[in-house]
Amino acid sequence: MEEFQKILLSILSKNHETRDFGETAFNTMLAQSSDNVCFTLISCIANSPEDLSCLSAVLFRRLFIQKALPLPENSYNQIKSDLMSLITENRPLSLLKKIGDILIPLSHMLNFSNEILSQMTFWLSSSSQTLHLFSLYLFEISTEHSHIVMIIDQNADSVLQLMWNSLKADNAKVKAAACRTTCLVLSRINENDNYRKAFNIILELFQSLPIEETASALTALAELIDNSPRIILGSVDKIAQIMAGICKTNTVPYDVRLAGLQVFHATIQRAFGIIKDNIQFIQETITLSLMLISEIEFANDLVAWDAEPETDATESIHILGKELLCAIVEAFSEAAYPHLIVLIEAHINAAHWLHKHTGILALGLIANDCVKVMKSSLEHYMTILINLSNHEHPRVRWACLTTIGLFCTAFAPEIQKSYAQSVLPIIIRNIKQGNTSKLIIQSLNCIINYTKGLDEDNEMNKFTAFLPEIMTCFSIFFTSSSTTMIVLNEVLKSLSAISLEVDSFSQYLNLFLPGLRALFMNGMLENSHFTSQALTCLGCFARCANIANVEDILNDMLRLKQLITPDNENYNNLLDVIVGCLETVGPNHLDLLDLIIKELLINAAAHTELLSKNLESKRGFFSSISLEICGLKDKSTEIPTGAYETKLGACRLLYILSTSLGKHYINWVGQTLETMNKLVLFPLNKKIRKFALKIVTFLPTICEPTQRDAMILSIFPYFIANLAERINTYPEDVCSLVTSMKKISKNAGNISFIGITGAQTLAEVLSENIKAVILRGKKRKAFVNAVGDGKLYCEELENIKESEEVDAKILRNSVDLIGILMKSFKSQFLGFFRVHFQSLLGELLYDSEASDDETLSSLCLFCDYIEFTGDLLVNQDSSLLLTAFTKLAYHENHNIRQCAVYGIGLGAVYGNPQIFARHQNQCIEACKYVLSNPCAFTEELIECTECAAGAIGKIALNYSEELIQVWMQYLPFKSDEEEACIAHDLFIKNFGKITKYPNAYSKLEQIKTAPKGYVFKESLDAL
Repeated sequence: MEEFQKILLSILSKNHETRDFGETAFNTMLAQSSDNVCFTLISCIANSPEDLSCLSAVLFRRLFIQKALPLPENSYNQIKSDLMSLITENRPLSLLKKIGDILIPLSHMLNFSNEILSQMTFWLSSSSQTLHLFSLYLFEISTEHSHIVMIIDQNADSVLQLMWNSLKADNAKVKAAACRTTCLVLSRINENDNYRKAFNIILELFQSLPIEETASALTALAELIDNSPRIILGSVDKIAQIMAGICKTNTVPYDVRLAGLQVFHATIQRAFGIIKDNIQFIQETITLSLMLISEIEFANDLVAWDAEPETDATESIHILGKELLCAIVEAFSEAAYPHLIVLIEAHINAAHWLHKHTGILALGLIANDCVKVMKSSLEHYMTILINLSNHEHPRVRWACLTTIGLFCTAFAPEIQKSYAQSVLPIIIRNIKQGNTSKLIIQSLNCIINYTKGLDEDNEMNKFTAFLPEIMTCFSIFFTSSSTTMIVLNEVLKSLSAISLEVDSFSQYLNLFLPGLRALFMNGMLENSHFTSQALTCLGCFARCANIANVEDILNDMLRLKQLITPDNENYNNLLDVIVGCLETVGPNHLDLLDLIIKELLINAAAHTELLSKNLESKRGFFSSISLEICGLKDKSTEIPTGAYETKLGACRLLYILSTSLGKHYINWVGQTLETMNKLVLFPLNKKIRKFALKIVTFLPTICEPTQRDAMILSIFPYFIANLAERINTYPEDVCSLVTSMKKISKNAGNISFIGITGAQTLAEVLSENIKAVILRGKKRKAFVNAVGDGKLYCEELENIKESEEVDAKILRNSVDLIGILMKSFKSQFLGFFRVHFQSLLGELLYDSEASDDETLSSLCLFCDYIEFTGDLLVNQDSSLLLTAFTKLAYHENHNIRQCAVYGIGLGAVYGNPQIFARHQNQCIEACKYVLSNPCAFTEELIECTECAAGAIGKIALNYSEELIQVWMQYLPFKSDEEEACIAHDLFIKNFGKITKYPNAYSKLEQIKTAPKGYVFKESLDAL
């Protein structure tokens, strides 16, 4: 063993050559006999100095746990016994922890989990502080191993009793470790209301623990609340009081305050329902957030503040305060606002500039989430900002600009409409002052936000009145040698925004385009970030320039492209500018277009892979993200971000080119479809999938019918096969595929070319898809019922809402697709409909437990069914569909009422007259009920009202002429264009029946002069 210890000493040597010698010798021994190395390492752990013992333990874990080298056969018990015997109180805790890192995973490998847990509880009750801390460490790392967590859960009461005893220990280190470990154990085992005793003890302890011992325990506390939110019941006020006490003390270390704030965030996110009624918690959190926001860097050094470009992007208490304020406002905007605004105004009205700075910033930060409640006081807040924008202190002026910028977004277009004459001079004044870079940059950011909120011509005219002055300022920045790179970068951002939003900018293009082009006269610039922004600006200019300027920009970019390789950081930005030019002049450069499209297709199709390697390898990659996946065999997975960015950029640019060029893109349709089809389900990057699917959906629209149909025949089988695979596992993918197929089918109009066999296959997949949606809905309901009043598990409930939205979209688009199949195949499809959909979706019309989305989708399907088949689903001389429609016309959801009365109208037109006549009175009453709503003509209900009136008109013309006057009261229709066209067409075609009624001719004139799109051209031609 002595020789082996020398090798270990060599490995620890600071001398590179000695270390290499030791590693080579060790690897040679390992290659000769891993069994010998195994036993020798255990001996060294037991009998060597601490540094060699620790190294031996690390090497053992690395080789036989992480790399999973085989342990010596028939020696498992000896290895276990030898390692367990090493646990004695006279060994250093650091060494014991390294042995523990071996024992816990080894207990699973060698099947002695129960035994190790028994020993852990024994050590936990030991009078030895070392063994006590060691046991707590073992429990902590055990929470990452499910096999031991399961056993702990089975013995939770006895384990937690021992931990409660540890929480009462006299030693601060033991208390802190017990806090952390108890939190982690509680977060992994099943919830139990009895465990709140331990939680309350832990909260109390945080008031007495030495501050340097609390950071890791607080992090574990946040994790506990995140995993088991029920545990905070009855303790919310105490959490707020204790955590605020820690976080607001500026002498407490940053990492401890950060951990305390994590507890606040976990509580807000996971117990929304409890906190929304807890005014004390909300007030405590608001007060704390403003205190933290006031802890700004360089408070007394304006020069240092102005010289530090990343002040507001770096980690600091100030940033943490802003994040906490945003979290509380996002979660409880209405409950928090009354308390917030009192504190904010108190800060703004205070004498000291720092308080004003804090209050003004807070006012801007809450605007987006409190926009509804703040709107009535907008004039008051704008007056405050306008007055303080002249404050003597630059940081107060900076805060005003920041909040004005945020207001420009939150209150658009009201700011642009009503405050242009106040806001724009403030911005321009701060741009012109030229002394403080921070003020210039924030003014430029204000312009970006302001222009994005421009909407109507009136707002645009107010802005363009100031445009000459703004452009003059920008021109000075461009030509002045004193302009810093940071300021120039922000000027380029502002120019980009203005050029995209303001049509009249083109007259100022020559002020900037020559200088911008000159930047690249000698190739790419050294500053990569600035180069990126300059290229972005050129791309924006290319989209608003005349053809001659676009050609100049294109030639510059092609010259640059010859000077760089695809691994250049700005390669994708350069392609972006080239594509921006080709959007305008592409048809004039077909050869170039061919080269660029083929290059983009190659980039999109390029193979990218994840690189997996052992964690021991520390080599990093500049263009990759490394993820450590820890478990029995720790691995590092590297995602080559550069390759993915190029792939994503190619997909995005191909989408831009194909949609902008339209039929000019026809020569590349085949190659593009082949490439994009392989990317519609691309893993790891949602945006790549999105653009690929958009392209595949769009391509058939630029083809002639024969080519389009052939293309769809190649797309659908691939989509259907992937739908079938993902129905029960990937709802988001299913949603994307079904939505795309619906759009493709709708654009085609008729998809009978897929053949009856294709229709059957699609029907079968859609049927299984709908069943999966309904089943997921039932599971969600069961979970919601289980969690009770929704005061806890708020994140899960939010996820459920998102899942419901995805499934609602799947159901809606599936139903639309079935409708297109019925329209295309008519009677041929009836057999499939009855087998796959009639009972499946018909039951939803009568199911009191069905969600509104399920009911609405079922209604839509049977509306299509009546329209394309005329079948009212008769049972003993009564229509099942009309019975359901008349019942649902009284539903509380106006969308369901609208669809129900629409179905009644279709029944009147397409259904069997004898059957409809039996339901006529109930149908009329149902429609009149909808029309009688006191809010019938509000924006929310007008479509529903006009659908009911349309149904009355159809019944009147086919069954009861006395209702014609009721119908006429609601003409002309003004909401849904399609329904308006149908109603107006009916009126014109049946005008002979209608002329005898008063106002018939005046109604006809109103219909004739209805806005474009509200009357069929054919109807007007008939007049």
